Amino acid sequence: TGPHVAGRFARRVDLLEDEYLVELGVGAGAITDSLLKKIKDPKQYIGIELNQELYGFLKEKYPDLEIHNASAENLAQYVNGRKVGMVVATLPWSLLKKETREDTLQQIHQVLRPGGLFCTFISYHVRWSLPANHVVEKILQLFGEIE
Repeated sequence: TGPHVAGRFARRVDLLEDEYLVELGVGAGAITDSLLKKIKDPKQYIGIELNQELYGFLKEKYPDLEIHNASAENLAQYVNGRKVGMVVATLPWSLLKKETREDTLQQIHQVLRPGGLFCTFISYHVRWSLPANHVVEKILQLFGEIE
């Protein structure tokens, strides 16, 4: 994920002081720096990364951030009732099992405050694949619109 995508996500950050931003699929932090510049307090950030090696790298790079080595489909467990104003997901949607995609999208819908923002992207070359179409349909079902 490059700086163009990071900038597009970061432009959308608009959290209230008591809200959190959740980043799913933090990876190596390509988007994280841009997101952190837009929030008032790093304590408003919650990151979730499944890959153990990337998680270790992230804990060294961002020792003060709340980052969990976990699956995005367990999002609600790590949010733990906190008010989430924005979820940014850079997950490989087309590579996830259908059940994992559905569980993850349900969890995002569950934790996001009414009127909160969910940002993700699907690479153009996979946009027309069955898994990607499923993600788009599920997003429309849960969130009502796509910008």
